[in-house]
Amino acid sequence: LSERYKLGGDLNISIRTILKIVILSLIVMLYHNCAPFKPTEIVGSETSGSTSPNPVPPIVDMGSKLSFNSDFGKEAKSILVRNCAGCHGVPTDGVGGVSDILNANSLVQTGLVVPGEPENSRLYQSILKGRMPKTGPMSEVEIEKIYYWIRGLEVSNGTCLPKEVEISRVPKTRMWRMSRRQIINTIVDTFGSIYNTQSLIEYDTKVSGFANDESVNQVREQYARGIQAFAEAASINIAAVEKSKVNLDSSADMRSYLESKALMLFRRPITSSELDTYMNLYAVGDTNLEGLELVLQALLQSPNFWYHQELGSKSPYKWYNLASRISFSIINRIPDDELFALAKSGALSNNSVLQGQIERLLNDERASDNLTQFVTQWFDIYSISGQTFNSDVVDKGTVSQSMIEETKRFVDHVIRNKGSKLENLFTSQTTFINKDLAQFYKSSAATSTSYIEHQMDGVSRSGIMTLPGVVASISTSENAYIHRGIFVRQNLLCQFLPPPPDVQFEPISGPLPTDPRLLAQIHAKNPVCNTCHSMIDPIGFSYSNYDENGLFSPFNTGKTEDNTGKLRLTIDADGDYQGVGVLSQALGKSRDVQLCSSERMFQFLLGRSPSAQDQCEVTKINQKYKDSGFSLKSLLKAYLESDLLLKREQ
Repeated sequence: LSERYKLGGDLNISIRTILKIVILSLIVMLYHNCAPFKPTEIVGSETSGSTSPNPVPPIVDMGSKLSFNSDFGKEAKSILVRNCAGCHGVPTDGVGGVSDILNANSLVQTGLVVPGEPENSRLYQSILKGRMPKTGPMSEVEIEKIYYWIRGLEVSNGTCLPKEVEISRVPKTRMWRMSRRQIINTIVDTFGSIYNTQSLIEYDTKVSGFANDESVNQVREQYARGIQAFAEAASINIAAVEKSKVNLDSSADMRSYLESKALMLFRRPITSSELDTYMNLYAVGDTNLEGLELVLQALLQSPNFWYHQELGSKSPYKWYNLASRISFSIINRIPDDELFALAKSGALSNNSVLQGQIERLLNDERASDNLTQFVTQWFDIYSISGQTFNSDVVDKGTVSQSMIEETKRFVDHVIRNKGSKLENLFTSQTTFINKDLAQFYKSSAATSTSYIEHQMDGVSRSGIMTLPGVVASISTSENAYIHRGIFVRQNLLCQFLPPPPDVQFEPISGPLPTDPRLLAQIHAKNPVCNTCHSMIDPIGFSYSNYDENGLFSPFNTGKTEDNTGKLRLTIDADGDYQGVGVLSQALGKSRDVQLCSSERMFQFLLGRSPSAQDQCEVTKINQKYKDSGFSLKSLLKAYLESDLLLKREQ
């Protein structure tokens, strides 16, 4: 600092500026070390993380007939697709490939499975000994399910398996940065406004469309510098308004003010030593206003503000931590006064009080808004923000935003007016359009920027998968059918494909065909390509009548393309489908999408993917989801009532 500012010869620099430089440098160092507040543990305190072991489920022998129609059969089919399809793929004809593995009669005839005898079944022994799959061993839970399926055993619905019970664990404590939306919401809840500084907050890196993934939501050097710039600008703007709300000449008033604001920003009470530190910083300002700006700047750069900090069950702030998890999960905002008061009193330890708060927040209008956010992030609709379209679309720079807004309104209508049922997302024909979107529906009714209700015709549009924004978000100018097939396979079925092989291909003589189906035939002839493309290309063909912009092409060309698509390697949705609207109806009630939607909800709420240790809780959650008729609101509630959100390790 002496070298940079020549402090030895020039003392005109203010003490405030020197302290500001020192403080901000230390804050950057703090983020680099990532060492937020860690409260002193209270030995012997009541623990919310302890849990009684799940009982081992009663096993029912269903006989020796091998079937994929039983509960374990469906589980086994899903496991085999997830672990085997990446190598085996879908054969075009003849014997071989994962489709034969998914044929119960073929498994028995080829001797891969001896019904009732896993120990004599080559399929099970290859899995048990780690010879298959080639990508790595299956989890213990998956192996156990394959065993039960071959043995012909069943358990009652929603009951955890012995291996699930054995490895089940209360989630570990973690730390990861809040999402951009959560940061903005917290500042607005604390100060009433963000005062036009949100542009200084960096956008999130999304994983599977979700903005809160723990693996990427961290603070590194570039992000920390952005935090500095934001905090400096925001503190000046906020202080200009807040100065009239507190007596800056009164130390007692200032302490009370800081306690109330820190509670909201940190989502737990500020300690006396922390408060003393901030008051000392306040006193350093050249004026009281500058002191307030300095304190706000420090608060807005604290890791206690930017990070979700999951505290152990012995922490004195565990109820504040629980209140935050509940509130962010339901309405994506900090706890309100009522929830903070219950955290302070410890009343959240009473299950009836806790359940009452969950119900109260679920009935809040913002809970529906957050469910809409879940679906729109799941379908990755925000990826088209700012997208430009080719000359086939009349666009004055607002079409992409109109597409996003239509999708949000479509989903919101299903959440609020159609029981938030998963199937209705895929079948509802009620949408909302403005003049930007009229061209996509050939409607003359929408003539302004206002949105009006519009009924889809059931041919060009039907369900969320045919919304212009969704189609545009999964399309490219070349080989769109591939990207569309990948979206369905990975985002909606949760079947993940390996990356394209790093191999050299023989060049194709002559010009490449422009017909997607002819291109797909070329892929089919190459065994390296066919494995994955046989799983994705036929799905993408269902979208053949939509261009890269999301337009229904026959409206413009007058020509209808062959939109026959095929879906294979699912639990219960295999078939040939004439167009994506028909495919959408099948997916809306398929077991694969039901399970995948629960997995996506897990990611949305917890910022990570489920592990084997979570599976027992997920099993119970999925049974509640099924019992509700697959209501997304009920799915959210089931997660809120589970150990996954209510408990953390000691």
